[in-house]
Amino acid sequence: MYNLDSAEFLINMKSIPEDETSAEYDSFWENEYKKITEGVTINGFYFSPFIYWHLNYGALYKDELVNKRKVRRLGKPQLWDSYLQIDDAIGKAESHEDGMKGLVIVGSRRISKTIITSSYMAHKAVTQFGSDNLISALNQPDLSNTTQAVDLILQNLPKYLRFLRIEDDWKRQVTLGFKDKTTNKRNAFSRIHVRNFDEGNNTEAAAGLTLSSFMLEEAGKGNMLNCLSATIPCFDSEYGWRCSPIVIGTSGDMTKASDLEELFNNPEAYNFLPVQTNETGKSYGLFIPGTKSLKVPRNDQPLGLYLSKEESSELDNITIWVSDEEKGREMILKNRENVKKASGLEAYLKEVMYYPLNHEECFMEMSQNIFPVDILQEQLQKLVNNDIKGDNVELVLKQDGKVMHKFTDKKPVVNFPIKPADDTEGCVVIWEYPIADAPYGLYTAGTDPYKQSQAHYSTSLGATYIYKRVHNLSGEGWQNMPVACYVGRPRKIDQWYETTKLLLMYYNAKSLCENMDYGFIQHCVEKNIGPKVLERTPSFLTDIHPNSMVNRDYGIHMTREIKSHLLGLIIEYLTEEIDVERDDAGTITKARLGVSRILDPLLLKELLKFTPKLNVDRIIAFGLTLAMSRTLYNKVSVHSNSEDDRIKEYFKSRKPYSPFSHVNNSPFRL
Repeated sequence: MYNLDSAEFLINMKSIPEDETSAEYDSFWENEYKKITEGVTINGFYFSPFIYWHLNYGALYKDELVNKRKVRRLGKPQLWDSYLQIDDAIGKAESHEDGMKGLVIVGSRRISKTIITSSYMAHKAVTQFGSDNLISALNQPDLSNTTQAVDLILQNLPKYLRFLRIEDDWKRQVTLGFKDKTTNKRNAFSRIHVRNFDEGNNTEAAAGLTLSSFMLEEAGKGNMLNCLSATIPCFDSEYGWRCSPIVIGTSGDMTKASDLEELFNNPEAYNFLPVQTNETGKSYGLFIPGTKSLKVPRNDQPLGLYLSKEESSELDNITIWVSDEEKGREMILKNRENVKKASGLEAYLKEVMYYPLNHEECFMEMSQNIFPVDILQEQLQKLVNNDIKGDNVELVLKQDGKVMHKFTDKKPVVNFPIKPADDTEGCVVIWEYPIADAPYGLYTAGTDPYKQSQAHYSTSLGATYIYKRVHNLSGEGWQNMPVACYVGRPRKIDQWYETTKLLLMYYNAKSLCENMDYGFIQHCVEKNIGPKVLERTPSFLTDIHPNSMVNRDYGIHMTREIKSHLLGLIIEYLTEEIDVERDDAGTITKARLGVSRILDPLLLKELLKFTPKLNVDRIIAFGLTLAMSRTLYNKVSVHSNSEDDRIKEYFKSRKPYSPFSHVNNSPFRL
C-alpha cells in the first residue's frame, strides 16, 4: 500500500507540470503512477489503485447545465457510493485468501456499470506490462459500447500515461506500446483483445489467449456459462487463476438469462466470490438495486462527512453521491403504479425489471408466463416489506397417535429451479397451525410427489400444500388459503413419505395426490392409512376425460388437459376480487385480489418463473388443493361456532363471500 498522509486528487490540483523537460515533471508523474498501481491513503481512508484511477483518469460524456440548457461535455466520473461497493467487491475477489475469484455483478439500469467496467479494463491495460486483457460480450452492440468507452479513456489520458497504438482494431485487438528512444523501435506494452461470443454460439472465441484480465458485458443475453468454461483455461494456471474474471448483467427482459441467473445464485460453484447472503445463509453475487440508480434522489456530500471523519482533509474536497434508498424505494413503487395505470401491464413489467428492488425482480421474464406477474410481484414485495414468514418445523408422531410440531433450524428449498449443489431436504413451513379437533373438510391438500427412479440431479421436488377452507366467517380471518406446506427431496424417499403423511395427519386433511407415480399412495395403503390421508379419484376427472380408461382408487393422473384445468383454477384464484372498498356513490375504489391470500414467497416465485417446460411442483400441488376444495364444495360441511346465514349464503353461490372486511384478527388489510 502506498501511504501518503496528505495528498490531493489529481482533479483537484491547481498546478500540474506539463513540460517534459522540467525538473518536477518526472517526479510528479512517477508519484501519480504509484497512486494508480499501489493506491493512496488520505486521512485514514484507503483509495485502491483502481478507484483512484477511475476518479482521476476516467473519462465520459455527461450532462451539464449551461445557461439552463442541458449539454453533453467530456468530464470525469463522479464518486458514488455504489462505486465504492463495486470496488470493495473487486478487491475481495482479487485478493481472496484461496486465490483469485471471479465476480458477477447484476443490477438496475442507470447505475453506470459500463463506465466503471470500461475504466477497469483501461486501468489494467495501462498499469500491467505484458498483459493480455479481454473485453467480451454476447452481441456486437454491447461490445461496441464498452470498447468505445475504453477508447475514450485511453485517448484522454495525460501524455505521461498515453501509449502509442501499435495495433488499433477495436473489432479484434488493440496493442498499446511505446517507442524506444535509442533504437526508435516500437515495443508492445499490453494488449486489449475484443471478442463477440454471439449469444453463446461462439464459445471458443477466446481460445489461445493467455489472459491477465477478463470482462464479459451484458451476460444476460445468451448462454454464457459454456463461454466462461471455454475461457477459464486462458487464465488458469498451476497456481490458480491469474485474474478475477468479471461478469456483468443489466436488468431487463431476462428470457435468455438462465445461465447468468445460475452463476449469480451459485457463485461459489464456479469459483466466483459470494458477496451477499440472505437470511437462510444462501450466497449470491453482487446486486445493485434500482434504489442506487440515477433515477432516484441522492444526497451530495463531502467524502469526509460520509466517512464520519472529524479531521478536515483532502477528503472534504471530494464529493460523493449517496443514494437516498428510502425515498428511492417510495419513488420506484409509485412510478410502477403510475406506469401500470397509464400504459398497462407490459409497460409495468418493464418498469419493474429496469429498476428492480431485489435480484428476483432483476431476473423476471415477460414471455411464456400465463400468470398475472404484476400482482404476483406486488404480493411478493408485500411479504418482504411486512416481514411475513412462516415457521420452519419438524413433525413428530407421539405415542398416543397424535402429531406434534417442534421448531427446527432446517430451511425450506429456496432455489427455483433447484441447483445440483442445493440442500433439497426441505422442511415443513406453517403460517397457521391447525385448529384442535378440526373436522374433515376444514383442511384439504394437494400433493405432487416425485419419482424415486429419477436421477439425483433432477429438478423435481415432492410438494404438498395444506389449504384451509371456510371456517367461521364471524371471527376467522384465515380461510380459503394455503396455511402450510412441505416441499423437498430428501436423500431417502421414505423420509419424504413420512413427513408428508405426518403433515396430512396434523391437519386432519386428505390429499388429492398426482398418481402417475404410485409410490406415495402405495406407501399410505401399505401403512393402512390410505383412507385417512388420501382422497379418492374425484368426480370432476370424468368431466375432463369422459372416456378415460384409467382406474385407480386414489388420486389423479396428470394429463395436459388436467394440468390446464389446474392452472386455470390458479389464475381464477389469484385474480378473484375477495374484498372491495366503495365510495359514497358505491363505486369500487380499492379491491383486494385472491393473490393476497398466498403467504408463501417460494410459491409466488415459482408462479413468477413459470414456463411450460419447467418442473413446477409447488404450482401443481397448489392447483390440486384448489381442485379438491372445489370438489368438496357444497358436499362437506364446515365448522362454525354458531349458526351463520353467511355460511348458508356461501354454499348457495359458487362465488365465496369475503369475510376480510368484517374481522379484527384478519392477516390481510386493504
